[in-house]
Parts: sequence; C-alpha cells; structure tokens
Amino acid sequence: MSPSVISQFIDGRTIKIDGKIYLFCSGTAYLGIPYTEEFKRYFEEGLHYFGTGYAGSPAGNMRLSVYEYTEECMKGWLSAEDVLCLSSGMLAGQCVVNYFYDKADFIYLNNSHPALWQHSPPARYFHPEHDLQKIQETIDAAARDTILILASSADVLTPSLLSFDFLRQLEARGKCIVFVLDDSHAFGVIGGDTGQGHYALLKKNFPLLDVLVLGSLGKGTGIPAGVIAGNHTWIKQIRDTAFYRSASPPVPAALYAFNKVWPSLYQQQYATLQQIIKQLKSYRNIADLFNFISSYPVFVSKNEGLYNHMLHHDIWLSSFPYPSSEDLPVTRLVLNALHTEEDMNRIHLALESFVS
Repeated sequence: MSPSVISQFIDGRTIKIDGKIYLFCSGTAYLGIPYTEEFKRYFEEGLHYFGTGYAGSPAGNMRLSVYEYTEECMKGWLSAEDVLCLSSGMLAGQCVVNYFYDKADFIYLNNSHPALWQHSPPARYFHPEHDLQKIQETIDAAARDTILILASSADVLTPSLLSFDFLRQLEARGKCIVFVLDDSHAFGVIGGDTGQGHYALLKKNFPLLDVLVLGSLGKGTGIPAGVIAGNHTWIKQIRDTAFYRSASPPVPAALYAFNKVWPSLYQQQYATLQQIIKQLKSYRNIADLFNFISSYPVFVSKNEGLYNHMLHHDIWLSSFPYPSSEDLPVTRLVLNALHTEEDMNRIHLALESFVS
C-alpha cells in the first residue's frame, strides 16, 4: 500500500511529488474533462460571469440562470422527467435518504455507497442474486408501504457492474418500491458516447418501477456537483425539503463550462478513452494481472507487489484502504482519456517487466 503523500501538481496525466514527476494512473476523472483546455477556458469564462461560487440558497427568491439551464440540459442528457443539481454526489445521496428517512423502509444491496447510508453502515446487506428470496420476504414484512432498494451501479473495487435482472423477480404486493441507484461511476463512461448512465435504461426496461438515479458528477463528468434524476413528483418533494434548501448550490462556473462543452467534448473524450482501454486489454498477460470489465477504465489487481513495481517505474497507481481506513488496500490502475500513446507504452513496458 502507498503512504499518504502530498502532490504539488496534477494535470490529469501526471503528478509531482517532492519534485519528481509520476505518470498518474489513479483518481476517477475518467474522461480527463477538468484538465482539458476547452473546459478550463469556459470555466474561466464562467468565473467572469458568476465568480468562484454562489453564496445563496438554492431556494432563494433569485436563482442564477446557469442552474436552470443546467437542469434542463441534464434532463435531456439523462432522459429524465426532472433533475436536481446539488453541490456533490454525497449531498445528492443524503438528500434522498433524509427525505425518505421516516417515510420508507430501507433495503441495502451489498455494493451500496456510503452516500446512501443512514448515519452509519447498514446493519444488513442483501446480495441481489443470492438473497432474492430474503429481499422479497423483507418487502412483505415491511411496516411501511414504501420500500427503498438502494444500490450502486458500479463497484470499482472489484470491478463489476450491477445486474438489474433481480428487479423483474420482485413483487410489490401492494407496496410502493422505489429503486435508488448511485450512478456516480457510470456518469460519463457508461450509457452511450455521452455516458448518460442507467436512468434511461431502467425506465425503458422497468416502466412501472419508481426510480431515482443520483450521484457525483465529479468523476467521469468532471464537474464538482451532484445530481438526482427522477419523476416530477419525487424531485419536487426533495426540492422542497429543508435539507436541500439549506445546502449551498454547485459552483456556477463549473456548470457553465459543462453547458458549453456538452456533448461534443464528452463524446470526443469517450472515444479516446475507449481506444486506450482497448489497447491496455490487448497487452499480453493483462488478464492474469488484473480484474476488469468491458469498456471500463478501472483495472484491479490483487498482486501486492505491483504497486511498488510500478512506482519504481514512476507510474502512480491507486492503492489505499477503502471505504474505511480499516479495510484492506485495493490496488487499481485507472486509465483516463488524457493518457497518450507514449504513456501507454510506458505502462506496457512496466507491466511486461513485472511478469517477466
């Protein structure tokens, strides 16, 4: 596991630690959006119009036009009836949890992100395939009429994607089931070349199911904000809560930049990322070194020596205990759309020397 160190510089591709430059294969900015010249140029333009932040309530009697425009844009992007933009994915999750806290019974799937927790880790998790009967029994025995099933779409520690097939086998039996999905690690990289995530897919395949999709936009999407997507009723009710109304809104300059570059820059970066992923997957012995899934930029290794070997070659991987400090460290090689052909060659040679 790597020690915790301080980097004095990052440009998406590289970092500087104690004056030394490392190739950066970590983080979650999969498309490299925050570091592109186009996005930074519009971000700076947004600073001119809106400053570094908006110190006001999202429910005040004056709202900046950029918030209204962004939410309209994101409704189209996610194919959602309505959306709510917030300052982070964690806040998005907690807004939903806070709203339903005394209105619903909660069922947590085994990959649920801490953003969906109620104060502390859930007392019980369910596996969507192995525990299907137990999930149904919990629904049937629930004291409340509304049941929240909470999950994350992508587990970047293994990595794996959640299958939604289990939803077809559940019966509401008079209850209202709301499926709450944290799509943080899907936005930007899953769901077509604009990375719209899973909302449209869920509504197409499960038209009668109530769905709320939420998450951080700070990963593949590259903006410091969060989002909740759902139908008009749920979004209005969450928008009216004190929890939402008392929270600071997102940085407006970042939303301004998003509106200027979406969808063209995202499509461009997505195409580049897919080529890089394909290249890494073509390397000899890659399947012996890593666990990975199709078209996804996270490669997970259980080989304890890999981190130090790559560090010796000035390549910085992700390696730290997560989600809590008591968990075992997880070593990951993370690609992003800023990595160049030269970078990929460096990675290839370092991996080849590790297995030889």
